[in-house]
Amino acid sequence: MDNVNGYSKLYISKSNLDIIYTYDIYGNGIFRSIDGGIEWKKISDSNFYLGEINAGDPSILYGSYNSTDMESYFFFSTDSGKTWTWSKTAQIIWSYLIKSSPNPPYAVYTDAPPEDSSNCMLSVSYDTCKTWQCIGAPNSVTSLVFTEGSDSLLYIGTYHKGVYRSIDKGGNWDSLGLGGLTGENHIAINPEDQNIIYSAIYDHGVYKTTDNGSNWIEINNGLISNKITNFIMNHENPLHLFIGTEDKGLFFSLDGGESWDPLEKSQDGECIYGMALDERTEKLYFSNQYGVYTVENIFTYIKDENIVQSQDIILNQNYPNPFNSSTTIFYSLPKTMRFSIKIYNLLGQEVKTLYSGQKQAGKHKLNFNANDLASGIYIYRLQTDKFCTSKKLLLLK
Repeated sequence: MDNVNGYSKLYISKSNLDIIYTYDIYGNGIFRSIDGGIEWKKISDSNFYLGEINAGDPSILYGSYNSTDMESYFFFSTDSGKTWTWSKTAQIIWSYLIKSSPNPPYAVYTDAPPEDSSNCMLSVSYDTCKTWQCIGAPNSVTSLVFTEGSDSLLYIGTYHKGVYRSIDKGGNWDSLGLGGLTGENHIAINPEDQNIIYSAIYDHGVYKTTDNGSNWIEINNGLISNKITNFIMNHENPLHLFIGTEDKGLFFSLDGGESWDPLEKSQDGECIYGMALDERTEKLYFSNQYGVYTVENIFTYIKDENIVQSQDIILNQNYPNPFNSSTTIFYSLPKTMRFSIKIYNLLGQEVKTLYSGQKQAGKHKLNFNANDLASGIYIYRLQTDKFCTSKKLLLLK
């Protein structure tokens, strides 16, 4: 991408996934793409540092402005960054967090305190930054995760005290553990099972709990750097996770963090400053010290003529879905190949192998009998030695 020197965060609109914003930390302005990153246009020449897009209206932006005396102030724009208005928050040195709720009325949260409260660690505005109220937090907040439908249930990652949860819009916070680890803390919640929580902490690595914080395990197999700068979950397929690091580029996991692989398009020594994901297609945007780049999906970066690309293998949705005890999985192969089709639960654990062997090119179908499984959401995955694709199915008994 031209005219961007790097060091740029990336923000993708939740209401229109083709709209993406970024900014140049050297002060060269804010840039926007409305076609999924194909073309970019500079929309602001100012020293505004973009922090978030309103989840309901991509023309509403939030950010901070650094003045010549290095003091920072919270600003917002309602015209896609052409003009900016100072919001009534106190002066801040740096804001780690600006976050727009995905739930109407699309409240915005920040660690910048209200103008009359210099000690507040989490504030919220419900009226596009006209007024602010302190809801507080137990420690410096570096990430905030919402649940769909309501802002009553909130999760935060903190710099010094681990992960917390609130069930009353931040009125009270319960510790979920990891309090002994210090560093910028990126968290993600499995939308299909909120007992499954990930915490990616700079200088420590990735941790996972499947019991709402009672027990945590390290999941760093294959992750060769713990200097984590970005962490993304694909909420359409929560087993798919993406990590950006300060010194080793990009990594991804297709099994809920049980194993990690590097994205070959990134390089050793590369610092990832920003990441954004189109969850429909798993098109990944990332920025480094050189500019903004895309990976169309997690398979196309592989430079090996023998590898089958994702468009060559078709895994269709099972039918019927939802189903009671039996359903049929349809798939197509471009040539004769060895592969497997397996069933996984939302913890990433394999529960059944439906097929493992070799078949010829063409359309195929496979019956899945789930009489011995409990009701719930499962993942079915078709995998070769160099490629895999998966979909969700719902078993109702």
